[in-house]
Amino acid sequence: MPARQILIGCESEMYGNRVNYCLVTSLARRSLHEYQSVKELLEALRDAIRGHRSLLEVRKILHRDVSENNIIITELPAEDAPKGRLIDLDLAKELETVEVLEGKGHTYRHNLESFFYVFV
Repeated sequence: MPARQILIGCESEMYGNRVNYCLVTSLARRSLHEYQSVKELLEALRDAIRGHRSLLEVRKILHRDVSENNIIITELPAEDAPKGRLIDLDLAKELETVEVLEGKGHTYRHNLESFFYVFV
């Protein structure tokens, strides 16, 4: 009975309206482990680093979770399209946050080091 009382009053400030979106698409990517040639692996890493740079310089967003699981090889729709993408921005932060500006916590150098370890 106590659990039922918790649900009473869902209109309260604590339980604000929430919306859940789900986008279902076909897979247009492969895991970094599924590279078919060394050239493809290096191009995917290069383009993921370019994506990281764009996030950092254009959008002022620091990824903070670069790993082999967060870099994918894309199936190319066009010749100019990136061959690798950086995904999973759950831990990303805007550079304007006090923690980043004060030099505490994660910096872009940590992300670059993570790219190095993925490469190795």
